[in-house]
Amino acid sequence: MDEAEQQIHTFLSGADGQAIAAFNSYYHEPGLMATTIPYWRNKEMYKTYWEEADFIEQTNTLVRQAAISSPEIYPTENRPTQLYLHFIPFLQGMLYVGGKKPLNEEEIQLVQNLADAYSTAYTRYEDFNNLESAKVQI
Repeated sequence: MDEAEQQIHTFLSGADGQAIAAFNSYYHEPGLMATTIPYWRNKEMYKTYWEEADFIEQTNTLVRQAAISSPEIYPTENRPTQLYLHFIPFLQGMLYVGGKKPLNEEEIQLVQNLADAYSTAYTRYEDFNNLESAKVQI
């Protein structure tokens, strides 16, 4: 989440971990990503459930927004007929996990731990970039 630019930087991957797409969208654009903003701001988990039609609609939205070039890029061959999505907040954004069943409390805690570790790593990355910029200015 980029509050200054009012943008959501999104990185999608499939169940196998393969990258599907990376794209930016604005906070005011309708859709799933914009729905998560109030939850992120309040440091709350956002959960939703999709049926197959919802998955198809999200795929079509990504194509319309030019986030992906075609529906074939998104896993549509064996697309889920039901999908539980969990968006777990961390300082800079949200980590999402989808599956055929809802996550239990232990799984949610594991995802939260991963999100927290990512947040720490990203903060160190930003610190390093700021340090490099300061060196250049000096």
